[in-house]
Amino acid sequence: MCNGEAKGGIALQVTKQNAGIILSRQNDNIVFQPFELAPCNAQVLPTRGRLCRSFPSSTIAIKVALLQDDKA
Repeated sequence: MCNGEAKGGIALQVTKQNAGIILSRQNDNIVFQPFELAPCNAQVLPTRGRLCRSFPSSTIAIKVALLQDDKA
């Protein structure tokens, strides 16, 4: 992905944290989009009807050059 040859994204499951991360490349950045796989009880218990959720909750972009730098 860092060399620019990969297309699409990579989805990773972080089992111990009940979470996932989607990695993708956008121009000169690698974009990390973490999300929880299951909602917390505070969201579920007071909800009537359907629970609406959106993914990802946050996005972090890191320059490819920084990831490739051995001294960083």
